[in-house]
Amino acid sequence: MSLREGLQNLTFANRVFNDTAARHNRNFANFSLPALVKAVDSIDSLAKPQKPSDSHIRDWEAYIAGRTEFLSPRVVRNLSWHPDVAIDDRFWNLVNSDRSKNSAKTIQGLVYSFHSKWKEVQQLPGFFGLSEAVNSFRGPNGVLKK
Repeated sequence: MSLREGLQNLTFANRVFNDTAARHNRNFANFSLPALVKAVDSIDSLAKPQKPSDSHIRDWEAYIAGRTEFLSPRVVRNLSWHPDVAIDDRFWNLVNSDRSKNSAKTIQGLVYSFHSKWKEVQQLPGFFGLSEAVNSFRGPNGVLKK
């Protein structure tokens, strides 16, 4: 094959490709998949810090004072985003005691809280436990997997 024939073949292939692409563009131009676009965009997004409500802080205070023996998973999840609570050894013991039920949001909150108190947490027992919790998490959460 000569250089001229090769160039003609490439020109022909390019023209066929452009025609095919234009045909597919016409066929799918009217489709809108906002839920899919939102899901794809959220895969690499960062976790957004959440502020626990005052009632959750009161629940925590009641727990450490011994007035209650149980914190709901929702309270634990929200308190994990409060750095002063999350780095407390008592909170870590609570979270670590039932690691199998920790949600992705709880673990993300703990990571956020530990990072916000970085100098203080490097000596805490939960520091290495959190890394293990992140690595052993099994679930459909792109932020934790990343």
